[in-house]
Amino acid sequence: MQPINYSIIIPHYNIPNLLMRCLNSIPVRSDIQVIVVDDCSPGADNFLSDYPLLSRPFLEYYSTKKGGSAGRARNVGLDHAKGKWLVFADADDFFEDGFVCTLDSLVDSEHDLIVFNYRSVLSEDVSVSSDRDDSHHVYLQSYPKRDTYARAYFPCPWAKMVRRSLVEDYHIRFDETRWSNDFYFSTAIGCFANTISIDNHILYVICKRQNSLTSHFCESLDENLVRAEVAVRCLNLSCSHHYILDDVEHPLIFIMGKLLKKNKRLFFTLYSQLTIEAEKVFYTQFCNNASWKRKLLMWFLRRLFYIKTENN
Repeated sequence: MQPINYSIIIPHYNIPNLLMRCLNSIPVRSDIQVIVVDDCSPGADNFLSDYPLLSRPFLEYYSTKKGGSAGRARNVGLDHAKGKWLVFADADDFFEDGFVCTLDSLVDSEHDLIVFNYRSVLSEDVSVSSDRDDSHHVYLQSYPKRDTYARAYFPCPWAKMVRRSLVEDYHIRFDETRWSNDFYFSTAIGCFANTISIDNHILYVICKRQNSLTSHFCESLDENLVRAEVAVRCLNLSCSHHYILDDVEHPLIFIMGKLLKKNKRLFFTLYSQLTIEAEKVFYTQFCNNASWKRKLLMWFLRRLFYIKTENN
């Protein structure tokens, strides 16, 4: 029996036509396990009959018992994955033509994590380029310290090959939250990977869509708080493994800046959850080029932070 080289995990919610586009970009091969996990979409009971592509060979279709999180769907996929390598995709994106040839050339790699390049297009017209996640593309391609960037500052699971044994050995799972379910997972695989490689081949195509979760980033307090909680854990983890960049803002800086404007009490609650090493990074970056009001506020909050730390 041929071993399974790749498990491609795709969470899905209520965009079956785009899911079909994604599946059509993946060749049918016995060594490619495709796992689609539906997150309680309306009408999902009819998907297998309405979309024959979901019954193609070497594809497994599952459903979550409770909806509301792509992270929960991805964890279901992890529970069923058998491949040597894990590959992730969002249902509204797709893979570059010939991407499996790139995977095949690296299937025997000794690295734990391989990070690829990608391109971005408009979902409604994939012939038109978009600027979604453009900064990651630039940093991964040309940043001098791109190894550290790829480990701790690229908060997406797609455009990567992840050794499944790494995920299993360190019990790494996705957060089962509505927002930022993939940030900690992406940081954890980067921090715990023994060695990584960055390959400039374009493996993946991300699509900019008007109604996606990222199209109204952190507009509500609930979303802002969830994203901030996850980002605090990510910065703590990155600092504990010494994967920190002085000249690139950690995503927590932007997220906490928005939270500060919405709710100062919640801001300090999360700020106080930083480790001492992470607080030093956060304080420096959060005060960089800040107004005197923010600097003064952070001076007081920092005193409270260290008083609380000493008391603990």
